[in-house]
Amino acid sequence: MANLGGQQFWLAGSRFYFKRDDIYAFEQPWIDLGIIQPANPTLDIEEVEIYDSDGGVKTLADSQITKFTETYELVCSNLNGDNLALLFYANPPTAFSQTATEKTATIGCFPGRLFKIHDTDTAETPLFSLGTIAGVYTGATLTAVLTDITVSTKTLKVTGDITVALAPGDPIIVHAAGLTNIANSRTYKHVSDSFAGGATSIVVEETPAANEVAIVGQVRYEGGGTIYLQGTDWEVVDLDRGLGRMINGGAFAVSAALSVLFTPAVITSSLRLINPQNFEGKIQGIGMLFWGRENNAFQTVREATVILSPSASAIGVDDYSNMTIKAKVVSDITATIPAGRLLGFKGALPLPS
Repeated sequence: MANLGGQQFWLAGSRFYFKRDDIYAFEQPWIDLGIIQPANPTLDIEEVEIYDSDGGVKTLADSQITKFTETYELVCSNLNGDNLALLFYANPPTAFSQTATEKTATIGCFPGRLFKIHDTDTAETPLFSLGTIAGVYTGATLTAVLTDITVSTKTLKVTGDITVALAPGDPIIVHAAGLTNIANSRTYKHVSDSFAGGATSIVVEETPAANEVAIVGQVRYEGGGTIYLQGTDWEVVDLDRGLGRMINGGAFAVSAALSVLFTPAVITSSLRLINPQNFEGKIQGIGMLFWGRENNAFQTVREATVILSPSASAIGVDDYSNMTIKAKVVSDITATIPAGRLLGFKGALPLPS
């Protein structure tokens, strides 16, 4: 029951919506913080008082409020990009995309240790969500055109005669570029080879993922360089996190900068990127806090200009994670409406008391 005579009783939940002030003259959208715990005002009030001491007993003559600060702790269960940008005091999320473009980066590697895939830019930006780590090599390796992969015979077919450069046990890298199935891109171990009809057929130890017919791909073989064997000298640890490892006891025994061939997975352009602490100034805008009762048959809104600041987070595995944003109401005593509105806009009112 919401109303009883001249009284109104609340069993209320909350929702908060926010619209940032313009950023660099660009209007910002409204955002919904999503599920929040019921929000309550915390009032920081300061008063000055004057007492009359006539007669030896101090009696209150007057009292006046000199400070009134209204703050809300918004505990949010929604950790989407908009809310995380508030938590990390950042501009709103920006677009991030990634293409499946094969790259070779020079990466410092250590025996028995992880190596992290990074981009080929000057900043060596860490990369994530990879389609494949195809191979690790150093020195003057050679390449040949790959035309076919046959799963049943574990055969790679390349243009020209490269049999003189191959020996049993040699590692061979299949590049991702030109393949139909990127899972075929990896390092294989040479078993045997033969030359006929203008092409070299290389039988490998590992089973390819899928047949490839009449493609224009590429294989890399040692020549005067060194290719490290996948599964013996190095291994893929986590493609999503972009991690590999040089294996203890393999041919790689002394730390060095190696060439790592890899291909990122496609990430379609979307608002994924947040740069923490890059917001200049204060996160200020219009806030609307709704208290809904009786399945929102009764609703009241606290509408005001607010300043948002990050307060805390609780990210865990035993319960749903949450974050806390502090919303402080801004007051302008020179305005006709100095600190926004409190409006019961839906539902019957109680009788006058």
